[in-house]
Amino acid sequence: SFLLRVASHPILSWDPIFLRFLQDEKDWKEIVTGTGYLAKVEKQLKSLNATIRVKKGDSRFDELLSYGKELETHLTAVLRSRARLTDATYAIRRQHANYGRVLSEWSAIETRMGDGLQSAGHYMDAHAASIDTFIEEEEVYIDQLKEYMYYAAALQTVCHKYTMMQYQLERLDDSLSTLSQRRESALQGKPSLMWRLLGSVDTDEVREMKVAEVDQQVADTETQIQQHSAKLSEFVEKALEDAERFHARKVKDLRETLINYVKLQIRICKKGLQTWKHFRDCVDSLGGCPAPAPQELASP
Repeated sequence: SFLLRVASHPILSWDPIFLRFLQDEKDWKEIVTGTGYLAKVEKQLKSLNATIRVKKGDSRFDELLSYGKELETHLTAVLRSRARLTDATYAIRRQHANYGRVLSEWSAIETRMGDGLQSAGHYMDAHAASIDTFIEEEEVYIDQLKEYMYYAAALQTVCHKYTMMQYQLERLDDSLSTLSQRRESALQGKPSLMWRLLGSVDTDEVREMKVAEVDQQVADTETQIQQHSAKLSEFVEKALEDAERFHARKVKDLRETLINYVKLQIRICKKGLQTWKHFRDCVDSLGGCPAPAPQELASP
């Protein structure tokens, strides 16, 4: 199902690595490793503290980040509760398997109750085997919940990437402000602190060279700001579009997954109730058998 989700995405479906994975699974890992993504991830992790230094953030990404964290927390709690329920279900399975073994062994030493005990043991064994099948089916729904937990983490990653891009843009703006101040000082002929200590004053030729150098730096910085702003605007547009697509698909998927999971638990409970009804019938059938005559104790 995860591959189908990726293949239905308008951008990820055309990713070269994804296409290579579909065509050649053996060399896929080497290609991913060759991209150097580990170094990129490490670099981004070191820069995550930029969140507290961003001056002008987007409230939409702040809300998306909070939602991603809460969704991941809630899904983690659901999966943790499910793990406890699965442990209890496995315990019930072991108990029924033990019941089946004991009843089958008991039936071997009984002459009049043997058939009833053996039938009851078969019902217990069948119930234990059915639980294994139910748990295998349950894993499918749990994997779908895990996918959305990873999607929640991906939402947070998108928000962190936006924060980094916004932080880089703000740094460029700060650099431009600093260069503008330097240019203004150069135009007014204000020497630097070192020049003041040495008692020197810039000549007109030196001042013009400094102004030209600063103008070039200003032009380069403005170009970088324009390019980075364009990339940031494109990223924001695509990220918010993907977030809307995620929310629209999430409601349908999670609703369907949770409903199927509830139905599965109901089937497990009904199967257990049916098993114990059969066990009751087997016990009732034992009552119709004449009780064996008590053996007289041998006189000492």
